Formats: sequence, structure tokens, C-alpha cells
Amino acid sequence: MPEQLSVRKWRLVRDLKQQEVADILGVNAKTVGHWEKDGTNLSNVTVYALAKLYDIEVDQIKV
Repeated sequence: MPEQLSVRKWRLVRDLKQQEVADILGVNAKTVGHWEKDGTNLSNVTVYALAKLYDIEVDQIKV
């Protein structure tokens, strides 16, 4: 089974800042912070976008 990490931990593993993720995904940095604080409310579209950005499988994101 692939390793599951939180949205925040994957961002840190990829050495990205919240603002960088926000710029790439076309959202506000506060939105990225919200995702990291409350990962349970992520839409499927957001999870897929984050997985693609972090070059991981969707099931590797702990929600």
C-alpha cells in the first residue's frame, strides 16, 4: 500500500510554499491553508489536482 500523507505533508515533501501551490492551481493561498487545516472537506476535483501536482496517486492523500 502506498504511503498516505496529509495535504500539508505532501506540500512540504515537494518543497513548495502555500503560495506556490495556490498559483499553480489558480486559487488563493488562504484556500490552500484551509485545505491543509481541514482536509476532510476536499472535493474530488481538488484531491485529483493535488495528486497530479505532487506526482502521486489519489489514494496517497490522507483525507
